[in-house]
Amino acid sequence: MTEIKRAQAALRLGRNIRAARVKAGYSREKLSELSGLSTNYIGIIERGMKNITIINCQRLACALSTSIDKLLEGVFHSTNEARNTTCPSGCILFNKTGECESKEH
Repeated sequence: MTEIKRAQAALRLGRNIRAARVKAGYSREKLSELSGLSTNYIGIIERGMKNITIINCQRLACALSTSIDKLLEGVFHSTNEARNTTCPSGCILFNKTGECESKEH
């Protein structure tokens, strides 16, 4: 994936996260409280200024009562791009209480 495509993907993901936050009726402060991520970090992600880790994406998805799939809708345009973003075997995810869960595929 080229640098431009990475930047576009980060921007689209950030917009999706912001839309989900607004739809849920949460401020950045409330989302910060629920996800354990700083308000500054959430703002940076929403503006597409930084890439997000799968763990932090899962934390936001859980806090927003949605799935990572929903947050990634429209982020990647081709099947090959989407295929390159799948979670590797044994990745660590966070449940709603902030506890780690190992997900074996």
